[in-house]
Amino acid sequence: MNHRQENNFLGALQQGAADTTASMILTSILYLAKHHWVQKKAQAELDRICGDGRMPTWRDFRDVPYINCIVKEALRIRPVVPSGIPVRASRDDYFDGYLIPKDSTVFCPAYNIQYNAEFYPDPCTYNPDRYLDRPLLATSYAGSPDYENRDHYSYGAGRRICVGMHLAERTQWRIIASLLWAYYIKPEVDEKGNELEVDTDTYEDGLLICPKPFKVTFVPRGEKHVEVIKKDFEAVKDYLKSWE
Repeated sequence: MNHRQENNFLGALQQGAADTTASMILTSILYLAKHHWVQKKAQAELDRICGDGRMPTWRDFRDVPYINCIVKEALRIRPVVPSGIPVRASRDDYFDGYLIPKDSTVFCPAYNIQYNAEFYPDPCTYNPDRYLDRPLLATSYAGSPDYENRDHYSYGAGRRICVGMHLAERTQWRIIASLLWAYYIKPEVDEKGNELEVDTDTYEDGLLICPKPFKVTFVPRGEKHVEVIKKDFEAVKDYLKSWE
């Protein structure tokens, strides 16, 4: 592999991880703006562990389990690749008595699976509480032979499962935890100050999906939270300038 091929390969990996993770974070923000009770539940945990003097870090993962539930529910209700990635059968095979001929195209459709009421009761309802009994990262359940006991299938399945899921899980957790520690996420308001309805069905269609542009308001949770945000920004400002 020459340098150009290596750069293209690494760039494709980075781009593939960046846009899908960004889409899922936008999905969480969209649904959180509509479901204030979810924010309150997560913020109660964050306040108990972090107070108002510091932002959450990855070391808080086990002590703030509800953030993980929020990440999982966003991945379930709006999987970024609804149809899954097509794979080719390398040989004739059978599943539940059905022949899968060699060279067949096979999909693991996350959307269809995750809206199956047999596995996910009331699947059209956004409810992170459904994952209170799944406290581990998706990698732990994806590697289990009990494939019907997965938390979700948004990262795919089998040998072609998302290779970046470890990074995606941790990135989403850290961003959602930090946002909810620092802000109340509220719907846009009209000229009279009334909150507008949040449309959670406004998505761009395609192999990868992403919410269409939407407006929400981020309200700092307190003066001490603002001080921490400013202090943390000052600590990394010079480093960020190097990338401008």
